[in-house]
Amino acid sequence: MMRRVRASLAAASAALALGVGAAMPEDWLQRMDEAFRTADYDGVFSYLDGELSAFRIVHKVVDGVEHERLVYLDGARREIIRVGDDVSCIAEAGDELHAVIDQLPEGPYARAFSPRLDGLGEHYDVRLKGQDRVAGRTAVRLAITPRDENRYGYRVWLDQDTALLLRSELHDQAGRRLEVFQFTSLRTGDQVAAADASPSATGLVTSRVPPASSGPLAPPAWRARWVPSGFRMTDGRGRVDTTSRQVSTLLFSDGIATFSVFVEAAPATAPAPATTRRGATSLHTRLARGPERRSHLVTVVGEVPAATARRIAEGIHYAPEEKNRGK
Repeated sequence: MMRRVRASLAAASAALALGVGAAMPEDWLQRMDEAFRTADYDGVFSYLDGELSAFRIVHKVVDGVEHERLVYLDGARREIIRVGDDVSCIAEAGDELHAVIDQLPEGPYARAFSPRLDGLGEHYDVRLKGQDRVAGRTAVRLAITPRDENRYGYRVWLDQDTALLLRSELHDQAGRRLEVFQFTSLRTGDQVAAADASPSATGLVTSRVPPASSGPLAPPAWRARWVPSGFRMTDGRGRVDTTSRQVSTLLFSDGIATFSVFVEAAPATAPAPATTRRGATSLHTRLARGPERRSHLVTVVGEVPAATARRIAEGIHYAPEEKNRGK
């Protein structure tokens, strides 16, 4: 869920008053990461990935520091707060969100869709598709179509006045919508108060993401024999999670889509290989031999087709001296 919300929320551009004809599609993409970090906004959005959920997102820059608040509007009371690189969750005691908070990367919503334009045209066709209207605002439409079967396609609607994302859709190879994100209300600029980005939930438990190591990362011992062309490993590390398990994590991105690989000691009752999908997120698990030929559980999860996730997982192996690379 966090990864999918990050990918949707981070598809924003700079707060520039650009008309459809004033910029090429690559110009909009190039400004996405900057806008997400610099724009002030407060909105309610719906998110559909097989189930429909509603959230409120507040983002405010105060003295050069990002303050961000995500509020779950359905189900159990939850808030996720980010101040700079400090991330914490506020939820009921025993909520599963506390158990996975250590798996959230710094800036849990902003980093997955930060565009990397070098080589993007080799793997996606990016085009402007005219204007539309979303949440009462004029929007610029872009289509991001994959050039192979190992990726999904995106449709995004950017606010013409602020270039913030108003709506996004993720499509499979047959054109079916797998996920839909859309603002239903949105305030921007001076309409957003700094206090709105502060936590409001009371009587709940707070847990924080452990700070990242400031030293160089040791190269991961688990390797990928194959990843789709254009995907690169952007992070790889070993860590200890909240249940004291040793987990190796590899994160890959092609500049738009991402997937992660998690490797840990296999449980006493070894599961059979399995592939599942919810919305656009595929998950595949299998067993692999690790140090001293001990059995390990490999999990691949991300915004790639199920067959692609399975092929990636089948190639994950223990080889400390090799290098991970796209092929």
